Amino acid sequence: IKSAAEKQGVDVNFALAIAEQESNGRQIYGHDWGGTFSTASAPVVIEFETFPKGSNIPVTAKNYQIFYDAVINGAKSNGVGIFQLTYAGAVVNGKRNGGYLSQAKSQGFDLATAEGNAEFGCKVLKGLLDRAPVSGDEAFQWAAVVYNQGNPATPTPWREHKYGISVMTKLAEWRKVPVEEPVAEVTNDELVQKIAEVEKRLAAVENIAAFSIESVAKLAERYEL
Repeated sequence: IKSAAEKQGVDVNFALAIAEQESNGRQIYGHDWGGTFSTASAPVVIEFETFPKGSNIPVTAKNYQIFYDAVINGAKSNGVGIFQLTYAGAVVNGKRNGGYLSQAKSQGFDLATAEGNAEFGCKVLKGLLDRAPVSGDEAFQWAAVVYNQGNPATPTPWREHKYGISVMTKLAEWRKVPVEEPVAEVTNDELVQKIAEVEKRLAAVENIAAFSIESVAKLAERYEL
């Protein structure tokens, strides 16, 4: 997710907050009611394997192709993967135009993989952030609501929408997580030099220890201890 966010120019913490909100960072199908591969209302059978009601179905290359073909041919979509990409476009003459699903495919993003899914999701987020009518943290909140609803003019104003509020709470928590500092690269010559310095210090410690032992022995001999 971090790599995908950096590639698409999206704030990493915001991407992590959306991932947590949507799928908790898991590459699974969503539980949208009535969705093709959703177990929200009933068990789902995929190639003779039954997934019980309420269970999670992992996204694989094989079952995603089945899902994609079904949805493009008019079946109801549901969330796919880490960012739960769902929008599949309108049905015209029994077929959908594909929406995000076909856009991802035509642009070379494989939604069946966590990497491809996260990167396309970040691309969508970047587009929303770029056209946000507000700035700062409000832009994150606006983009989150539109990502979830598809329209900021929902019955609930976007500033009051529970989804956006929840994402902002998660964003605040992710900002508290310490950033890992990159490990500095060390050349072979530098490594050899550092090893020599360590060996020199060890030798000095050994000399001090030997001197101390010798001194104690002489004192003991002198005072017949």
